[in-house]
Amino acid sequence: MDLFRQSFRIQDDLVTVEDKSWPMSHMGLANLAQMCNQSPRSEWKSIVTNHYDGMIKGKQFETAFSARGRQR
Repeated sequence: MDLFRQSFRIQDDLVTVEDKSWPMSHMGLANLAQMCNQSPRSEWKSIVTNHYDGMIKGKQFETAFSARGRQR
């Protein structure tokens, strides 16, 4: 994941991604903040990376699954 090369804005507890190839355009930060709050600061980078990588992989799976269903 290379979130930091994407065009995005952070306002309060919401990330708005302006890159249309991103799985979602608006993402809340509450769950991610809770995960980081429960972990040492040294783990935050991997927590954030894994969180957003998981979102990308989920969207890729959803897209492939939907395409496969349309082929039948």
